Amino acid sequence: MGGKPKNKQTMKPLSNLLRAIVAIASLSLIATYFLPLWSIQLWAPQYPEGLEMTIWIDHLDGGVETINMLNHYIGMKSISDEMFPEFLFIKYIMAGYILLGLLVVIFNKKSLIFTWATSLVLGSVLLLVDMYRWGYDYGHNLDPTAAIKVPGLSYQPPLIGYKELLNFGAYSMADTGGWIFGAVVALSVFCVLVIFNKKKKDKVGISEKVSSGANLTAVFNPVVALLFVAVFLFTSCNKDPRPLVRGKDTCTFCKMGISDLKFAAELVTDKGKVYTFDDVSCMVRFMEQSGLDEEKCAHVLISDYSKPDVLINAKDAYFLESGSLRSPMAGNVVGFANQQEAGKKKQELEGEVVAWEKVKSIF
Repeated sequence: MGGKPKNKQTMKPLSNLLRAIVAIASLSLIATYFLPLWSIQLWAPQYPEGLEMTIWIDHLDGGVETINMLNHYIGMKSISDEMFPEFLFIKYIMAGYILLGLLVVIFNKKSLIFTWATSLVLGSVLLLVDMYRWGYDYGHNLDPTAAIKVPGLSYQPPLIGYKELLNFGAYSMADTGGWIFGAVVALSVFCVLVIFNKKKKDKVGISEKVSSGANLTAVFNPVVALLFVAVFLFTSCNKDPRPLVRGKDTCTFCKMGISDLKFAAELVTDKGKVYTFDDVSCMVRFMEQSGLDEEKCAHVLISDYSKPDVLINAKDAYFLESGSLRSPMAGNVVGFANQQEAGKKKQELEGEVVAWEKVKSIF
């Protein structure tokens, strides 16, 4: 009477690897309660060591009072925790992300992992939009009775990256907690892509006896997608040097325009902030006065005297010290990429070829 009962199609559970990734990612969000999420840094001639304001999950920290004092003169609002009603509920949203991720692991359902990933991506987008909205209001709605008024000029801080605001340089970027949150968002996207890739493979009826090359492709596709997301998240923290532009760039130390690239130099911090100099002596003095540790800088560069449009590592350069050079700020030191070029110029100008450590001691 009956034949065999029909098999009901059941949704396959998540793999142990995906469940482990979700568990680790969710629990890592606990760190966002104890680490700063965002950092805004300011530099100016009167503050060469910089000012920093950090944004935590429920409060602000750092040099907020000093920043408020400076911003008062240009009519900007006073920054305080009360300005951010988000502090009242962000910690609960983060707890929701952690709980939802753990529910994915416990109940082992793909529908939950889609919800988890979607909420993370949506939350990160809304957070950036909210930060931009706050920055726009903060930089545009100024007190008309401020001591310093520049018609048509706004002071909106950068959302991500670097921006010049009057005589201040402002740098805005995710801090440790923010990078952890970004990594969790990337992992959630990775998990979804793995599931879709597996579903697509099942649809076309790929047998279990596929070639090793096909298996590699099945894994490679989501990995490439994960790398793409990671690159998108981290490229904004660019630490690459940039070409110096004669007549446009200004010396960070002496504030003179860079008119001769043969004597110029460039410094890139470990957070991607670029400083330009019209004289090697200016760079050395700036590093000394600002307390910048050379070992923590991404790049310390000087122009190759023989090829002024080429920047070379100061540690690897051969420097010529000569009073006949007449550099812009009387540092009278230039660099060469190779010893032969430095030796030729030495014979011409009767100078002394020295190493980078000696150059630093001169100034």
